[in-house]
Amino acid sequence: VFRTSQSYARWWEGCSSCHFMRAEWFDAFVTLKTFAEHSNASQKDITYFKHMLVRLGSLLHATALAELEKGATGGEGDDGSFFY
Repeated sequence: VFRTSQSYARWWEGCSSCHFMRAEWFDAFVTLKTFAEHSNASQKDITYFKHMLVRLGSLLHATALAELEKGATGGEGDDGSFFY
């Protein structure tokens, strides 16, 4: 019972850390987007920058999750999971 409880607690802590990581990055990208909206740059440049932020934020999160998955599986597998 102790090992099961300990394993579950560690698993839940890992899930909570992943959600916290995503939330912190989301806050950072929203802040950057807000600063960009009040920029003196052209509307075209601001729109381009905001679109790039969304893509880079998504890529950052996907790469972090892929790195976690890689560590959990011990490397590349035949299960079709994403590896960079």
